[in-house]
Amino acid sequence: MDQKHAPIVEALAQVERRPIHGFGAPGHNQGATIPTDLRRLLGRKIFAADLLTPKGLDDRTEGAHVVQRAHELAADA
Repeated sequence: MDQKHAPIVEALAQVERRPIHGFGAPGHNQGATIPTDLRRLLGRKIFAADLLTPKGLDDRTEGAHVVQRAHELAADA
């Protein structure tokens, strides 16, 4: 397997280019409710990765199998 890929990081980069709107579990909202002072300290981009796996980063039934590929790469390392 090609260990030069990082499926989860690559999928997060895709989310940045194609923003999603999650309506799943409360609290996983890409930083929409982060206090202003914390957002100013850490920056907004760090919170963009706060997504649920289904319908955000991946979905076991219809997604790109991002997590599965990451597991396979880790097992092969």
